[in-house]
Amino acid sequence: MEPLRADSSGFSVSWLSLGVVLVTFLLLPEQLLGFSEELWKLQQKLRRELGQVVRSFSGNPIIRAILDAAYWILRKASRGRFASPCSPPHSLRGRLGGPQEVLVLWTAHQQPNPLHEETYILAWRVGDGKGSTWQEEAINENLCREIGGGPDRWGAILDLPAEAVTRIRVCAVNCLGRGDWSHEELEVTTTRAKQPGSKIRNVLAKGVQTCANCANPMSKEPGEAAYAQLVCRSVFQPDCKHGPFCPKCRERVAQKVLSCCVCRGLIESWRQVTTRKIPIHSQSQNNRVSEHTSVSEHTNSVVAMSWANAHVARLAEKAPPEDICGLVVVCSWPMPQPVLEQYELFREKLAAAMPKEAYVYPGTTLHCTICTLRAFTSGRMESSEKQRSSESWSKILDAARRDPGWPTGPVALKMGRPTLEGSAGIFRYEDTAGTIAAMRKALRAAIIAAGGEPAEGGGDRSKAKPPSGTPEGEPAPHIPDIVHSTVLRWTAEPADRAAAQEAFAQVAESWEPVEIIATAPRAVFEDIPYMHIPDDAEHTWWRSSA
Repeated sequence: MEPLRADSSGFSVSWLSLGVVLVTFLLLPEQLLGFSEELWKLQQKLRRELGQVVRSFSGNPIIRAILDAAYWILRKASRGRFASPCSPPHSLRGRLGGPQEVLVLWTAHQQPNPLHEETYILAWRVGDGKGSTWQEEAINENLCREIGGGPDRWGAILDLPAEAVTRIRVCAVNCLGRGDWSHEELEVTTTRAKQPGSKIRNVLAKGVQTCANCANPMSKEPGEAAYAQLVCRSVFQPDCKHGPFCPKCRERVAQKVLSCCVCRGLIESWRQVTTRKIPIHSQSQNNRVSEHTSVSEHTNSVVAMSWANAHVARLAEKAPPEDICGLVVVCSWPMPQPVLEQYELFREKLAAAMPKEAYVYPGTTLHCTICTLRAFTSGRMESSEKQRSSESWSKILDAARRDPGWPTGPVALKMGRPTLEGSAGIFRYEDTAGTIAAMRKALRAAIIAAGGEPAEGGGDRSKAKPPSGTPEGEPAPHIPDIVHSTVLRWTAEPADRAAAQEAFAQVAESWEPVEIIATAPRAVFEDIPYMHIPDDAEHTWWRSSA
């Protein structure tokens, strides 16, 4: 029995040691693995697979309830010591409850840390700030829970002075200290009791600028703002400043087939305006006190637009990202069989001719986008969110299909020779019968009728908005102004762009333009980037022929 016990004890110690090594490896900062690309890839793969297992378990209602209870106990026991630093709240809004009473609403910044907790401080002051100080009020109870708001939506009621213009702002606070004040402020004009005329408007906090593309406030902290450098000036908006673009919008624009500014000018490169604080040492006259004052130093640098695409790099590794989900209306997916047979021959030639950094799409991904209802870069969606969104959008799509202008005949297209547009290689189509243009027109009218405003082409997106009733934070739909199929993107920057352009052009000459009858439009969940999804009932949630 003794040898058996010794073997069992040694076996347990071995498993425990293996577990400790595995956990340590998963928690190692990525910078420490920079010496070995293979180790870094292994760590990322293990993290993704472990995350998928955790998400599958946490999706179970019983497991979810147990985890929520465990998190609640840990938060109470730790008294906030495991919380993350606070970030500024956003989406600050107000509702008048009377001449001097206002309901202030805001949304908490989502933290990945399940043990994070925070409360808030509302501050207000009368006038433009000259001679007036901010009055603060701690908010520990969430009024939104009583009126049925979302878990991240907070609310509180303030009583303001009569006959005054008052500014309101909010910040988060926990045991680690205060976060930054919200980038937005409310300006409330109050009247005497029982007199009409009170009003509210949103204003930006001092020093905050908005993104030219999404119109969302950009951080006041030192950081980077990007301005587009155009190939040639746009004739639509000749006075456009071509920025600033927030990092998120810059990435989205750069990933487009034709990267365009809000003025529809074609972007060649980006001009980064980096703002950082530098100290200025100013001594007093008696040289006993040295004050360190921060000022902003602006530096400009022109950066050529990268062709590399992180999502494509993951696709090439057969490890697509899992934190994405888009809603897209497409047609000609899958492509007619004769087109697929012709494309496979072309694909073999292209893959052999292009640099190793090129990723040539499989034929199963070829499609024509009619409208992007939700870009896949907007984040993942839970099953309940998918169901709500698909039901809501199905009503709008049904309304578009009932439009007298919605085409009832076949979708006839002419598939031309492919071209390399820098970051992407594409097939352009001639909409010979105007079918796709008619669909997009009907969709635009249906979206506007539902309270939304789609973005179109590469133009100004600041006025675009999703339909009424869409959860806060969801993106506006986008209607392209070209008909195309993407066939190539880049996993990394090619060593010689000119050589890549020449190689693509030579292979493209072998493609014979073909006229096709595309398959009918349908709406799908794009939970793998660039339509690398299977053609099944799980992904298709609306058909125009239904």
